[in-house]
Amino acid sequence: MPIDRFQLSRQVGELAEYLDDQRGEFSRRLASALQAANTYSDPATFEQLKDKLESQRGVYSWLVPGVTEPLTNVYEAPSPPRDYIVLAVDGSQIEIDRDSPFDAYLINIGRVYIGYGQSPDANIESQAQTYYKPEDMVLGGSRRPGREHVIGSSVIAARRDTAEVSALADMAESLPEGIPAIGLLDGSLTQWRISEADNIADPDVRKQYIDALSRLQEVGKQHDFIVASYISRPRAREVVNALRIAICPFDTPNCGTYCRGKAEGERPCDSIARVRDRDIFEELFGEDGQRSAVFRSTADEIAEYGDHLPHFFYMAAENELARVEIPQWSLDQTELLHSLLWDQLQLGDGYPLALAEAHEEAVVRADDRNLFRQLLENEAMQRSTPGRTSAKSEAKRQRSL
Repeated sequence: MPIDRFQLSRQVGELAEYLDDQRGEFSRRLASALQAANTYSDPATFEQLKDKLESQRGVYSWLVPGVTEPLTNVYEAPSPPRDYIVLAVDGSQIEIDRDSPFDAYLINIGRVYIGYGQSPDANIESQAQTYYKPEDMVLGGSRRPGREHVIGSSVIAARRDTAEVSALADMAESLPEGIPAIGLLDGSLTQWRISEADNIADPDVRKQYIDALSRLQEVGKQHDFIVASYISRPRAREVVNALRIAICPFDTPNCGTYCRGKAEGERPCDSIARVRDRDIFEELFGEDGQRSAVFRSTADEIAEYGDHLPHFFYMAAENELARVEIPQWSLDQTELLHSLLWDQLQLGDGYPLALAEAHEEAVVRADDRNLFRQLLENEAMQRSTPGRTSAKSEAKRQRSL
């Protein structure tokens, strides 16, 4: 039976009342975070902060970025060149359906090429690939005897990440000479979705992703080309974590030694708890198009990234604040990235135009999923493959009748 609307309405009302009660406390915490950011952006105190973050790294438990410039630095967007090229990719997937007659999944990649200036040009398309071979379906095998297991959502998502970067490299390797270009990805450069267990079972999953990034790096050596990933409405707290270390009153910011067992609100750094990075920079930015200082990622997941080590900054779009990540080898072209990305944001009404087009090409809709399943079932019938529909699936179908 459907959800009780009266019950749901009451609960949502309680949610709104709770958020109202929390708003005042959040404002106080945000004010404390801004005060700390300003205090530790002064030249003398900033050097102390930078030294504390690096010398104590491994002592504290927070995920804290590397900092090389004051946290409150703000930069205006430079004017973009008249001629430039933007490449963008995005992907989506149809995962394995256990009720299907065949084990298979699909990855669809939207690809966008747009040239601006004297010779405008555009090519927008999607490319779908079906995966069904044993090496596509099982982790381990001959590479890790005795540790085989069927892949799950995280591995399929990680392989989609690789497919996206590979598609971007395919386009980038055909760039013309002498025209600045930007390559855009949706989401993070860090493969957060691949779990430690998955990576142990099949170390090639991460290696293939890094190899795809290396192809882009080679293009960057030959062309005026920069790569970036765009995260809309980020929820990260890495810069805030740096401020928590800054205001820690203990000689060493050792959470396990000084604050073990303390509830939230009892620790000294909880005066800025629950504040996100974007909350701070929304206050620091005065105009759309501005960006923050550049920070270095330090997550354990990027230990093998080498020259692809992600760095990031925050940027004020027209309707939101975004996080932009770039590989280390692109750092010397941050100004070019800033100018081209701001142009794309304006063309796309607050979201990069090329990425929006790539998303539209990539998205897998309900009709596409139904078609994929129907084609698999048709092939099974033609080849007299025994059906494997589960009793649960049959019960759902009977219920709908």
